[in-house]
Amino acid sequence: MQVYVQKLNSGGIQIAIRRLVPGVSTGPAITYGEEAAVRSVLAAFGFNSQLIDDQLNLLSEIETQQVLHFPDADIDIEILRGNGFVAI
Repeated sequence: MQVYVQKLNSGGIQIAIRRLVPGVSTGPAITYGEEAAVRSVLAAFGFNSQLIDDQLNLLSEIETQQVLHFPDADIDIEILRGNGFVAI
């Protein structure tokens, strides 16, 4: 799966996921009001803390609405569901 993060004008951080399987959706992106929640979700997806730190530090330095990509990842469907994403 492809994971993207984006800083919004509202100050929130959005996580979006795109499955690499055509025709399969994980639902809409989810917006979080606090960075701690974003860190928790990204850690649950299996990303290591150094990568999360690096990406979120970079996110704080770029303009809003720009998108950062995380490496492709195998994320268990139950972990997606447990974090509010739909796995259809």
